[in-house]
Amino acid sequence: MKDLKVIGKEQVAGYEFTGIEGGFGDGTRGMLVRDIAEIHGQPVGNINRNIEKYISRFTTGVDIIDLKQEKFAMLLKQSGYKQNQINPTKHIYLLSERGYSKLLKILEDDTAWEIYDKFVDGYFNMRKHIKEQTLPTDPLSILETTFQAIKKQKEELGHVDTRVGALEEFKKDYDENRQIDEEQVIMIEKARKSKAMKIVGGIGTNAYKEFYSDILRKKLFPDFRKHFNVNRYRSLKAKDFDEALAFIQNWKPEKEMLYAIKYSNAQTSLDIKQLA
Repeated sequence: MKDLKVIGKEQVAGYEFTGIEGGFGDGTRGMLVRDIAEIHGQPVGNINRNIEKYISRFTTGVDIIDLKQEKFAMLLKQSGYKQNQINPTKHIYLLSERGYSKLLKILEDDTAWEIYDKFVDGYFNMRKHIKEQTLPTDPLSILETTFQAIKKQKEELGHVDTRVGALEEFKKDYDENRQIDEEQVIMIEKARKSKAMKIVGGIGTNAYKEFYSDILRKKLFPDFRKHFNVNRYRSLKAKDFDEALAFIQNWKPEKEMLYAIKYSNAQTSLDIKQLA
């Protein structure tokens, strides 16, 4: 924590604040609660109260540093604090990227997440040295490693917008190709079974015995597969989920199948009358 230093005014996402480097590790950066409060449009006291309420969640030297200590007096003055601002203040906090993310969870400020993304790419992640890592396999970790490599080569602030653009492109591509989750798979399964049951007229009909299984596997699914270009329901892209539910709800078998179902169920009614 002794290696903290002010690196000057920073501009990220349209906000100006004091850049502070070190303290949380070699070349890492932190943000003053004073600047965070201004970005979020809240009083410093309110931010401090939220931190102190959940102070056990913050690890000193990892998430947070209290600069209201004698050894940080010069740093505070370099950060623009005047002595009459320092004296009455009980705590002057500096947060790391991890500390800031914890604060966001406490504040539950939805609009702040967009700002946070820009600060992660444009400020916190501008490190002097990035250690080499084994290439991961999950998409988000691959993205992180890729950006670290870019940061190592291009540390100047002018490249921030390029990295943000690359992140947005990755997210767009990820959302475009992401498959439905397990809960959505279950909803698709329920929708198709409900539709097939409705078509055959219920579980106690002749048509249920004769056609229910065929409708699910040989009629509805082939049409679904052709329409969405998938080889199974769970391969459906998440962006197509709502359309898929509407497709199932509006789907009908060919007229010949409907006639066959109607005839089969008519036989059910006839059998009941004969028994009566």
